[in-house]
Amino acid sequence: MKSYQPIYLSVVSSFSILFVAAQSPVNGFMQGKGKGSVIVSYYNESYIRTYEAPPNSGLQVNSKVKSNIVSAFTTFGLCKKVDLQINLPYASVSGEVTKEIQNNIGPKNEKSGLQDVSIFIKYNPLNFKIGKSKLSLLGAAGVSTPFGDYEIDQKYQSAVSIGSRSTQGTVLFLLHYKLDIGLFFTGSAGYSLRSNDVPNAAIVELKTGFAGRHFYVDGYIARQASTSANISANNQNNISAFSGSNVNYSRVGINLFAPIYKKFGLAGGLNNYLSGRSEGESGGYGALIYSF
Repeated sequence: MKSYQPIYLSVVSSFSILFVAAQSPVNGFMQGKGKGSVIVSYYNESYIRTYEAPPNSGLQVNSKVKSNIVSAFTTFGLCKKVDLQINLPYASVSGEVTKEIQNNIGPKNEKSGLQDVSIFIKYNPLNFKIGKSKLSLLGAAGVSTPFGDYEIDQKYQSAVSIGSRSTQGTVLFLLHYKLDIGLFFTGSAGYSLRSNDVPNAAIVELKTGFAGRHFYVDGYIARQASTSANISANNQNNISAFSGSNVNYSRVGINLFAPIYKKFGLAGGLNNYLSGRSEGESGGYGALIYSF
């Protein structure tokens, strides 16, 4: 069976500190020189209970938080071994505040606007043929920085900030193994340096799936571990978008893609946290993809 080069989606590749990307911002597939795709996606996530510190601190800020993110993403093959990808999301976040603090911030707790633009370069220096399969070694480097003029309050409204106004630099290394029948396995690991007191983080992901000529599916497990900073229940004036808080998680998810007409395709996915801190519970997205 001829394998299909999937128009893969890193449709939520740049989230705020509250809504960290569900998966690695890059994958093991290369676009090819002059080829690429444009993706418009919608992501929704909601969860209950938002704390300034861990739940056992007792300091609850919101009883429920909802986020809606529309993202414009494009990826392009600069040459056979180098891809460029750019992502810009528009985020809208709202929280239902608890009665305990409603008098301090009012009945509404909403924010929206352009978030952080991210730019990544992916490089595929080595490929090894193993029978009818191929093992690829890849590296990627990228930066994410605030694009919109959103503000960060130093009060409880910050619990639903659309971003942390942090500039982030990320380096990733990937091993990608693809069989001729379409099955593939990808492992990635990297590190992200972040400004504005947002904690740096180590990132690991394992992914497996099938890239067929008319259908693509994958499942993944991702892990992020912050390596610095924390906040306490007594530090009530430094919770801007949880920028002083560790954002740790273990997350699983699934992605699906299918062509629909000529160069257009539809994609969707679901994800759920196995464990975490300063994060949501589950979410899902849908996307329209145009390839060229």
